[in-house]
Amino acid sequence: MAATDHPLKRLVSTCITEFASEELLALGQPALLALVGQTRVAQPAVILPAVVARLRAVADAELRGRLFTALLALLPVGEMIEMVERLLEDETGLFDSPYLRRIREEGALAVWRRIIVETVTSRFALPPDVLQQVQQALEMRSEETVLAQLFTVALHSASLAEFQEALERA
Repeated sequence: MAATDHPLKRLVSTCITEFASEELLALGQPALLALVGQTRVAQPAVILPAVVARLRAVADAELRGRLFTALLALLPVGEMIEMVERLLEDETGLFDSPYLRRIREEGALAVWRRIIVETVTSRFALPPDVLQQVQQALEMRSEETVLAQLFTVALHSASLAEFQEALERA
């Protein structure tokens, strides 16, 4: 094999999405395996268990956890994520990593904000500039309890002005 034909050299010179997952697996580099979701995965039922098995072989527990976290973060399809999560069910503490905790918290806040905007929009005819003001004000709120209270206010406010007053106080 010529030096230019080496798979690692090809990986560096090629867009990762053009690389086949089997090629990435063949490189034998655990750190690169976290990128498998960004490659062309023709057979997820074959590739993902192999990737998980190789990552489980990483001796350093902290590094192994970070690699699994990166793998899950970079997987593009819900079914693939669920498959890897099932394969990792016995990995204690992995799904309670600070990174995943932060992602879950940010996701919950985004859901609250979206629900509040949808509620206010459906109850009151919001001009685009007011909608933007509401969205910006909600982005500044980072406590779930405050957003939950604002949702209740959005449901029960008699007017848009009443909701906006509560939003300013929150």
